[in-house]
Amino acid sequence: MTDPTLSNADLLPTTIAQRTWRWKDFAALWVGMVVCVPTYTMASSMLDQGFSWQQAVMLVLLANCIVLVPMVLIGRVGPKHGIPFPVLARASFGVKGASLPAVLRGLVACGWFSINCWFGALALHGFLNVLGFNLAAPAAGETISSSQFACFIAFWA
Repeated sequence: MTDPTLSNADLLPTTIAQRTWRWKDFAALWVGMVVCVPTYTMASSMLDQGFSWQQAVMLVLLANCIVLVPMVLIGRVGPKHGIPFPVLARASFGVKGASLPAVLRGLVACGWFSINCWFGALALHGFLNVLGFNLAAPAAGETISSSQFACFIAFWA
């Protein structure tokens, strides 16, 4: 019997027949990751700082292309050999040490999800205010109002 920490169904390589993604699928995934509310917020903050809309769009595109390079480099092994990230990390960190980059990757994902939820909550809060609900902004000394927190919970749920 094999050790479940070394091999299980989630860690086994996918067969060539199971690898059905093509370049269009990867491109759609990338676009889905970079076209989001925080990206719009970043571009709008550049407009507030005096950049033209063309400059803001080009800077966002450039930044996303720069981030794409390491993503492609680290992610190339998966489609080519059918192995997941934790298995790839074993080559550098060993079997036990591969847990660290896997956990760190999960924490980054949680952080990014939180950022998206917060921006979504602010958008929901603003939308409800436009509809005439007159929700309160944070009071002096507070960083979040109860209505913003309720919108965060509603958006998260």
